[in-house]
Parts: sequence; structure tokens; C-alpha cells
Amino acid sequence: MHAAALRNRSVAAIAALAVLAPASSAVASSGVKCHNSDSYGSTCISITGDGLQVRDIQAYFVPPNRDYLSHRRWAFELTRYPCDPRGRPFSQCNFNKHWISKPRRGNPPKNSSFCQVLTPQGVGVEECQDFGVAYADANFGDWPKFPSLPHTFRHDVWLCDSLVVRVSHRWRRNGAGAEGERGCAEVHA
Repeated sequence: MHAAALRNRSVAAIAALAVLAPASSAVASSGVKCHNSDSYGSTCISITGDGLQVRDIQAYFVPPNRDYLSHRRWAFELTRYPCDPRGRPFSQCNFNKHWISKPRRGNPPKNSSFCQVLTPQGVGVEECQDFGVAYADANFGDWPKFPSLPHTFRHDVWLCDSLVVRVSHRWRRNGAGAEGERGCAEVHA
């Protein structure tokens, strides 16, 4: 990949991660929605659009430590759900479509920081990690089989992203349990 293109993608990832919000419902322009785990890292999604029309999808992953993806092949899985999948097993809310991003190898670039503001007992404390930020963007073609953008969904859907790691010729979701750790946002009219 050309250095300028990588630099532009890194700048976009850093800018979008500047403010992280807790997971919640959103219109097509969702803001950054994350699922944070001390053990499995932070997985985030940001959807840009208007109503049911989606103009871009961005996925982010911040590993829990610097060696989390050393010597591993990984990708982002984007999944579409007809129901709210947050905190629910696939038996209660299963995805009806999924796309795997272009595979990558090794740790994400360490040219950015992941910061969040914690407010225990009303006192603001900023906590930053510098383990790198993995990033995928639908407009950059990172999910080659996803419909071309802009794309208009026919009805309300939930889109989630998760990190998947290649193990014994199969993709395995990052995190405990079959569902893994997912960043989710709703696309609705």
C-alpha cells in the first residue's frame, strides 16, 4: 500500500477515535459506537449516512496489549442483524449476512493512541493506551463484497463489526463466547 494512503487512513482512524461513545442506537450517522474489554480490546463501528442510506462504514480495533496480534492473521467481520444483537447470543439474535475484510497480519500500526475519559465520582481522568489502532473503511474497499456505497437498506438493520483471527484455516471471533466482542450501531429511518 502506498505510504500516503496509509497515512490518510491512519489520520482518519485517529480523528474518529478522539471521542468514543458507549454503544447505543443511532440513525445512519451513528458516531463511534464501541464495545470495550480489558481482556479482548476495544471494537468500534461508525456509520455515516442519512436514514436507511449508508454512505460509509468504519471499523476500529484497539488491542488490549502491544503483542495481541503478533504473528497472527486477522480481519474485520461486518455483520447485519434484523434485531438488536448487543449482549445477546446468536440463538436469540443471529446475523443474516456477513462480510470479511481484506486479511492483515501482525499488530496494527503504532502511530496513534486510544484515549478515553473516565469520571469516577465526578472527577475526570484521561486514560490513554498506545497499542496501535486497526482500521477498516468501506469507502476504501476494505470489505470487497459489501454492496457499493452509498447503499440504501430496505428496512431497519443493525450493523456490527468484530475482529476475527485465522485459526486452523477458519476465522474465529475475538473474545469470549461465540458472539465475540462487537461494536454495533443501528441504521433506521
